[in-house]
Amino acid sequence: MQNNDLIPLSDWDGLLPGKIAKNEHVWWEVFPLIKPHLLPRLFQLLGGAKQLPSREAVGKVVLVASIKENLKQKLGLSATCLMNDWGCYCQKATYRGKTVYMAGIATKPFLSFSVPFEAFAAVNLRFYGRVDQELNLSKPELRKLDQSMKDTLAELGILEECEIQVNIFKPGLWEEGLDMAFKAAIWLSSNRKEALASIWKMKG
Repeated sequence: MQNNDLIPLSDWDGLLPGKIAKNEHVWWEVFPLIKPHLLPRLFQLLGGAKQLPSREAVGKVVLVASIKENLKQKLGLSATCLMNDWGCYCQKATYRGKTVYMAGIATKPFLSFSVPFEAFAAVNLRFYGRVDQELNLSKPELRKLDQSMKDTLAELGILEECEIQVNIFKPGLWEEGLDMAFKAAIWLSSNRKEALASIWKMKG
């Protein structure tokens, strides 16, 4: 949706309040190590990735794509456009039993990778459980939820490391937009109403 009368553009500077900024560290604490693989050389010659993205790039795409789904559920489809404000478009889809993540500009992905179906679902839930201020969980409840998510990850075999198949990767200026979207995702994960008001001057 491109209607700026309904979806205001943000002039946010990317700075997070101190109480929210600390949650960046929480994300990287819960996000697993990744074991990336390139496509066979033949596919590289046909336009496939020739180099690997960093763990940070992968983790940022995962969180932004997750937040876009969350915004769609909470506020409707048009709200997902908020995360496109900085020129980087992230999304995920299911294809042949795998979850495929993509990031890039509106008309072209510059990063695409696939993981086992919903491999990061428990990671996202564990993160939200630790930072979402609306949950109002007590410390014992929070520890119980976090341990439950850790157990789920361990059962999936991705507590320490997750294998990903990198299909496309071309570094570029789009990564600056990804970084801004990631910071916005951190704020939205922690306090959605405050983030909407501060970043986009919206109620939600």
